[in-house]
Order: sequence, then C-alpha cells, then structure tokens
Amino acid sequence: MPTYNETENVQWLVPRILDALEGTGWRALVLVVDDNSPDGTAKVAERIGAERGGVEVLRRPAKLGIGSAYIDGFKRVLEGHGWADYVCEMDADGSHSTETLLEMLEHAGKTGADVVVGSRYVEGGSWEGPPA
Repeated sequence: MPTYNETENVQWLVPRILDALEGTGWRALVLVVDDNSPDGTAKVAERIGAERGGVEVLRRPAKLGIGSAYIDGFKRVLEGHGWADYVCEMDADGSHSTETLLEMLEHAGKTGADVVVGSRYVEGGSWEGPPA
C-alpha cells in the first residue's frame, strides 16, 4: 500500500483489511510503503502493527511516486516473505474494497489463477477464465 500523507485513511483502512482477512485462512501482511509523509503516516502504520501484528512499514527517504512505491513493495514482499501465495495491491485512499479483495483471493484460490485483475472502470466486468 503506497502512502503519502494518508494518516487518516491508514487509521481505518489497515485495521479493516486485517479484520476482513481474519478467520478466512489467508495469512496476511499489510506492507505500507511510505514516502516520508510529513503527517506521520509511517508512525501510525507502525503503531497499528505493534498493536495488532500483520503490518510492516517500508520507509522511503522522499516522495518518489506511486509507481516506484509499488515496485519497491513488490520486491520487498517477494524477497523477504517467501511464504506469500498472493501479492495484492491496494491504494490507501479507500478506493479499493476489502470485500472485493476477498473475492479476488477466493477466486484465485479456487481456480489456481496466477493473476486476478479487478478494475472499477470496466462497466459490467466479469470473471475471465475457468469457472470458480
């Protein structure tokens, strides 16, 4: 989850992701990739992680952009967390639904899909590939 000045959103979104995955059988780690937010986003995420577990923060030295934040985040997960069956990306602004995240993970688990892509911009979108 790339962040820059997302303190307010991280406070509710990270726990919501953890809550949504709790009890599902999915082992979760929320990786917050913070671009040195002056509002203390990284500290808030670290506090949530200390209280609940399942949260890691990758602090970057400056505002380097969302694209490189995703690249750095994917590298961190793939190199440091070999147990990850799936890597998901979510924006910190709350525009991605945690319910949809669960649906995508369930679909991938049932079908053995290597990639599941969702878009809120595709009207009438549907699952592609073998039935679930």
